Amino acid sequence: MSKWIVGIMMLVVAAMFWKGVEVLGRGENNYSIEYKGPKKTIEQRWQDAYDWQKERKAND
Repeated sequence: MSKWIVGIMMLVVAAMFWKGVEVLGRGENNYSIEYKGPKKTIEQRWQDAYDWQKERKAND
């Protein structure tokens, strides 16, 4: 009985590995989605966080 369980588990691991290799491979859908990046710069995001922190401390 344990030989069957080991065999089934080996098949499951092999299927997971095969699907992982398939996902990592090149595909057309990787290039169809265009990424333009964040709308704010890093400095703007840091300034917003600093302002939020200052406002939060003022309300306490």
